[in-house]
Amino acid sequence: MENIEDKAWLTKLDTLLKGNPIKSFNPDTLSTNNSSIDFLKAMISGYNNRFGETSKRINAYEDFLQALKYTEDIDDPTYKKTALIAILDLLKSEIFIGSQQYESYLEYFRELKETVEDDIQLILYEIVFYSKADEDLDIDFNYYDAVKRMDAIFENLSETHSLYPYYLHEKGIQYKLDYQYYKAIDYFLKTERLCKGKSHLNRLEGTTLWQISDCYLNAKNYTQAKSYLKKSRASGNTLKDTFFDDRLDSKILAATKVYDSAYYQLKNSVSTEYKLGYKNNTLESSILAVENETERLKSDKLLLDNKRRLTQSLLITTAALLFLGSFIAVLLHKNNRKKRILAEQKSILEQQKVENLLKNQELISIDAMISGQEQERQKVANELHDDLGSLMATIKLHFANISRAKDDDAVEKTQHLLDEAYQKVRNMAHTKNSGVIANRSLIPAVEKIARILSASNTITVTIEDYGMDERLENSLELTIFRIVQELITNVVKHAKASKAHIQFTRHEDNLNIIIEDNGIGFNRNSGRFSNDGMGLGSIEKRVELMGGNFTIDSILEKGTSILIDIPI
Repeated sequence: MENIEDKAWLTKLDTLLKGNPIKSFNPDTLSTNNSSIDFLKAMISGYNNRFGETSKRINAYEDFLQALKYTEDIDDPTYKKTALIAILDLLKSEIFIGSQQYESYLEYFRELKETVEDDIQLILYEIVFYSKADEDLDIDFNYYDAVKRMDAIFENLSETHSLYPYYLHEKGIQYKLDYQYYKAIDYFLKTERLCKGKSHLNRLEGTTLWQISDCYLNAKNYTQAKSYLKKSRASGNTLKDTFFDDRLDSKILAATKVYDSAYYQLKNSVSTEYKLGYKNNTLESSILAVENETERLKSDKLLLDNKRRLTQSLLITTAALLFLGSFIAVLLHKNNRKKRILAEQKSILEQQKVENLLKNQELISIDAMISGQEQERQKVANELHDDLGSLMATIKLHFANISRAKDDDAVEKTQHLLDEAYQKVRNMAHTKNSGVIANRSLIPAVEKIARILSASNTITVTIEDYGMDERLENSLELTIFRIVQELITNVVKHAKASKAHIQFTRHEDNLNIIIEDNGIGFNRNSGRFSNDGMGLGSIEKRVELMGGNFTIDSILEKGTSILIDIPI
């Protein structure tokens, strides 16, 4: 408590001092600036005046207001909120229905709120003050809106939270207003339990005991009403406590038909009410007087300032010209900065155009390479089939005539070799020519390759397709076919695999291709991952330029999986 820089202590100042006035305090023990010392002294004086042996409410209000003024020189909103809490607590306990004294302070606190605790404190004040704003709560929706916001915050807090008793108390008030008396009593009893043994909650405990008694009276449980009224009298020690206890006692006695005693208690409460009304009016009048004096001082200061401004008109004019010049300079600086930003953006756009142009040129180059490969394949296929195939067929025919004339073992072997060479030429022609898919779709062309390779009995190639009922654009089908053909050729040449599987899946505007084998696998750093021709590197670049993704997953001695995603 000796260091005002301890914010945790500062934010709890109102709790530590309520009901526990400090009779002696040495501000020299505080290691801080003068404004902070003055603030703390004003706060302690305010609480002493409020809760001291001789209560001086108006003096307390002036002290708290002075403390709030000191916070103008302290760059910390915590100080302001502490002074506002003290003022709002004082007004909450003293101001009656219809008063609007709280509004400016409540709005100031609303502007300063930062934490969840601030929100909770603000809502609790709103609920109390809104309930005092008008006799008829049914037409004041601010109260019910505040209760809903309060529920939303406290549902995530535990009963150990310092403000939880206040929440339970206000929930009891809510159900009491809705005529659900036993539900209200349940909340009030929980409040009483949390207040037990905590001196700073004595006031809340006394109010809660009175509310329990009143609820039992409304529920026609007069025995419990009398019991809790007795507890309420024992806990109260102010004029207001006496007024409320006497008035409630009068109602209980009247309900139990003890009319003489009821009249006696009612008379006492009326007398107390007169004193209380006078005291309250005195407090409100004093508050207004303090505020009016503050406004008068502000007015005097304004007149003095006006005189001073008359003697300083030349200086103000000069300052205005300087400001205007500075303003123009700032505008010019901003204009130049904007031009520089626009130039940078233009440069970035030009660079992007160049990059797109290079990308398109690379794409055209690869298209040209694939087109040339396709033409070369077609030419080789035609030559194999038309020229070399015809020549081999003629040689075979002539050799057949020779073999009929001479039944020689060497001739028979030569005949066998010619048959084998002729068949290989035919197979090569068919294989090379199978890539020409102008007259058939992608899947049949790939299936043809699979049948040819599987017929060799060295590898089994299977095909699966999903959603490939409609044909793709011709050039796209050709590009995909060549990519798949090259990849499956790599499997046959290098993978030493016995099985390969190709899967096509079309989903909306995307084509997914998976090529798997059970071969020996490979390392991406090996020569097999080449950028020459239509090697894996070239295929990967081609797929990327098409806007797709090319992924290789290969494990030595386990096999290889290649995944291709292409937008179509």
